[in-house]
Amino acid sequence: MNNVAVHGIPNSQPLMDGDVFTLDVACELDGWMGDGAWTYFVGNVSPDRRRLVSAAWKATCAGIRAVCVGGSTGDIGRAVEAEAKRFGCVVLPGFVGHGIGSRLHEPPSVPHVRRVTGGVAIESGMVFTIEPILALEKTEATLMDDGWSYACLDGTATAQFEHTVAVLSDGIDVLTFPDGALPDLPPW
Repeated sequence: MNNVAVHGIPNSQPLMDGDVFTLDVACELDGWMGDGAWTYFVGNVSPDRRRLVSAAWKATCAGIRAVCVGGSTGDIGRAVEAEAKRFGCVVLPGFVGHGIGSRLHEPPSVPHVRRVTGGVAIESGMVFTIEPILALEKTEATLMDDGWSYACLDGTATAQFEHTVAVLSDGIDVLTFPDGALPDLPPW
């Protein structure tokens, strides 16, 4: 929790007042995959950690709102990074969203930071995740001994939301929400 950037594996460490943690869940139904993540507060969280979680939510939503037929995955990265900066946060650049379908990870890679190239063209029928990981300051995440989790060894807290988006000819459907639309704030 707190400094675990992605793919943390549950253990016996208790949640404490002031912690933030991300619950990342993948599922399979009838041969199709789904993927989503949410960051939660535990008890009384510092104003900086609240700002971090809010920034992660808003940056994810900005990336989702940048999705449109004729656009590119680079548009998503630019939108995410700009929103994170607006909150005084940084996006961990080494992590990307991904296509999803009959396999959990498929092309294309979806950047969450500005890239030199424009990225992959967005077309109707694509399904992919948008899942930026934010921190309050520049930091690096390191692969842990479990071979799956990445954590910031300097103790920097991170926050992440992940949503699966289907691109339609006339818009998008956020598959990780029952009605396909995003609320302005996390619904917790």
